[in-house]
Amino acid sequence: MTAFSNLQLLNETTELMTLRKSILWTLFWVVAALLVNIVIYFYLGSEKAMQFLAGYVIEKSLSVDNLFVFLIIFTFFKLSVVQQRHILNYGIIGVIILRGIMIYTGIALIEHFEWILYLFGAFLVYSGFKLIYSNDIEVNPENKIMMRLLHRIFPIKEDHGGTKFFIKEDNKWFITSMFIVLVVIETTDVIFAVDSIPAVFGITTNPFIVFLLIYWRY
Repeated sequence: MTAFSNLQLLNETTELMTLRKSILWTLFWVVAALLVNIVIYFYLGSEKAMQFLAGYVIEKSLSVDNLFVFLIIFTFFKLSVVQQRHILNYGIIGVIILRGIMIYTGIALIEHFEWILYLFGAFLVYSGFKLIYSNDIEVNPENKIMMRLLHRIFPIKEDHGGTKFFIKEDNKWFITSMFIVLVVIETTDVIFAVDSIPAVFGITTNPFIVFLLIYWRY
């Protein structure tokens, strides 16, 4: 399905997800996307169906980068599998809101400045070259701007033992390492959205299809 769904490591009973289950869930969401594409074909026409299919392939390809970067972040912070799932659950909510704002902004820009479609088209070409020629994924969570700001502004309790984002001790509130990881994940996804959202706009400006493609990732 997406970076987040492909990165689902636990089920509802906190049992480790096996490779077989991961493959089956991935196949399920791919088939579901194709079924949605068929529905679009019959109700909105072949042109919209082709736009959805092209956008889905692009979003699916771009999500691979998300997957590896998130794994690098989790490894860097030495999070347990339970903590990773906890971060992803809250992270999905955050990125849905943030990407929604970015999509609405993009639609508003297109309505007022039609020439910006050429810019989105250029992003689409850039994304294609990036997928073809980019072999190495580099990320250093320790250098994230938001992470450094959090260290300077808020009192932090370095504790990877639990899943809480905030801890109160001696009548004073602290943010935990879990909160830092959540912020790093959110800001990283926003950076990824700078690629994926313009790429979708480069294919279609239909609001329904754009929202469907972006939120299908989650």
